[in-house]
Amino acid sequence: MAGQSRWRTLGLLAVLGPAIWLPRGLALDRFVTVDEPSWLTFSGNFYQALAHAEFAHTFQIVHPGVTTTWVGTAALLWRYPAYAKDVPGQVNWVEQEIGPFLQAQGHDPVDVLATARAIMVLGITVTLGLASVAAARLAGFAAALLGFLLIAADPFHIALSRVLHVDALASSLMLLALLAYLNYLHRGRRGRDLVVSGVAAGLAWLTKVPALFLVPFIGALTLRHLWSVRHGPRRVSLGEVGAAARPFVLWGAVGLLVFVIVWPAMWVDPVTILRTMARDALGLAKSGHQEAPLFFNGAIVRDPGWLFYPITYLWRTTLSCWPGWHWLRCRSACRGCGRPSGHTGSRRGCCCSSPCCSPS
Repeated sequence: MAGQSRWRTLGLLAVLGPAIWLPRGLALDRFVTVDEPSWLTFSGNFYQALAHAEFAHTFQIVHPGVTTTWVGTAALLWRYPAYAKDVPGQVNWVEQEIGPFLQAQGHDPVDVLATARAIMVLGITVTLGLASVAAARLAGFAAALLGFLLIAADPFHIALSRVLHVDALASSLMLLALLAYLNYLHRGRRGRDLVVSGVAAGLAWLTKVPALFLVPFIGALTLRHLWSVRHGPRRVSLGEVGAAARPFVLWGAVGLLVFVIVWPAMWVDPVTILRTMARDALGLAKSGHQEAPLFFNGAIVRDPGWLFYPITYLWRTTLSCWPGWHWLRCRSACRGCGRPSGHTGSRRGCCCSSPCCSPS
């Protein structure tokens, strides 16, 4: 049985690996997006700070994008290892970018950027591959294969994962952290699942601040699991709450350890840097895109209003998502009226009579 499971896992990865990598990993030197020169500059500053042991300068931006700057640093080490020695100091990304300096030294910025993108694509492919294995243990081989093929073919995810940026990597790490933790709760409470989830969470926090959403979400999953396994209607004791909280605390400790180890700025002045991040993140949340115009609904606008989010979601979703959403809506309504999802009764307000929910 173990051998069969291993072969199924290898088969899953053999299918999903190329499916994820191929639409992302080719022709990475054909274009440059608007934010990437800044991220390449952050990466150069990160590399320069590491080389000169100026660890406070590894804090470049509020995101904080540490994993992304590690990727850019790896690209510079590959393409231009002497960069940290040649550059006179930190480059002010607001006033200038790293590109002109690279060109002056005889290095094509696009080559460095394409190398960074290739490393990013590889990292995302590995992350999603690990997440697919976790999904297969939870939901079965077929469900994991279908779900991750949809992710592999999603145009929005493909576009974001082909660039030196934070969003695709952060979302992929968050998915891995969630699935690994669910495996810990529901598939044998293996310590390695807890560690994988914690490591992925720590890397996600280092990538983009909204990944901190994992903390309350994983906490809620832990409490929900405690509630579901309690015996009978009796009240849960404090001892049971403590036992249930222990893996959550360990998960957070692993994530925090990764956060500190991977980000050298945490070695020298963590309090000031975290305070600055919190202040700047709250400021950005309040101001939104007031300073930067947005392209929305065929026009460039300053403040598109709340309609930006539902309309933008419709533009960025895919047709393959809609049958699933409609099925979930029907299933939820059928549960509410107390009928199986294939029943076509006449209960008013129930969507079970919809053709999509009727037996074929």
